[in-house]
Amino acid sequence: MIMQNSFQINKKSKSMKIIFPSTFANIDLTVKHSIQFLKDLKISCDLFKINLLLREGLSNAVRHGNKMDEHKIVNYSIKIDHNNIIIEIKDQGDGFIKKTHTDKKQTNSLEDHGRGILIMEGFSSIIKYNKKGNKLTLRLPVK
Repeated sequence: MIMQNSFQINKKSKSMKIIFPSTFANIDLTVKHSIQFLKDLKISCDLFKINLLLREGLSNAVRHGNKMDEHKIVNYSIKIDHNNIIIEIKDQGDGFIKKTHTDKKQTNSLEDHGRGILIMEGFSSIIKYNKKGNKLTLRLPVK
């Protein structure tokens, strides 16, 4: 396990878990480690798509779930399971009801937020939340 100022990484042969305090700098670090993890495994996938999915999901956890509280953590994992990349992101927030957020499909194109769930739905084969709404699971096929 690697620890960097409360940023914890645990790598195994086909999986990686990261626990980090809710900051945008830690999102950047998590994405960087994730992309390198996939490259090291020689996983054939669209890295732009993975980058975008990770940034949207992790940003939602930090911004909306943990409300930018650096004392709250995000639990993140990425693993290769058969022909899929499975990403899980869990925050310590109260959760949300997905239906209330996806009803806003007519988001104003001039706003700089509000499209995360739609982007994740468009780029992953499966997107689901736990019952509480504070854990996101994304699945993408590996080429």
